[in-house]
Amino acid sequence: MYNYDTVLFQNETFKYQLYLPNTTMEKTLFVKFLGDSPKIRVLDMLITGRDLDYSISDIAEQAEIGRATFYRMMDELLKNKIIILTRKFGNIQLYKINLNNEFVKGLVKLYDHITKVASDKEIKRQKERLVLA
Repeated sequence: MYNYDTVLFQNETFKYQLYLPNTTMEKTLFVKFLGDSPKIRVLDMLITGRDLDYSISDIAEQAEIGRATFYRMMDELLKNKIIILTRKFGNIQLYKINLNNEFVKGLVKLYDHITKVASDKEIKRQKERLVLA
């Protein structure tokens, strides 16, 4: 659920590893544009890794939401065919975003457009900095 920074402590006898929550995670452009909600975080994460499939725990952790929160929205996402079950390994089920769904296609197009516009702006800004330097 959290990204962690690792801090190592060492004395003569023991070596300690302390995991501290990294609360300075920056929001993605997609989340900034559409608003920071658990559903948007899940969609952002799944669109970013659109070619991969994920377990429920992976989705919740990478979207930085609780598993219970994901379970509450999962039925709606499955019913609307936003996500699809791809594989089962024993009790583990893997899901991915349904790129054949028209709504998802629109979201992916928006995601790619937001990313391209931001990239183009950054390239232009850096070129201007080089000219001024």
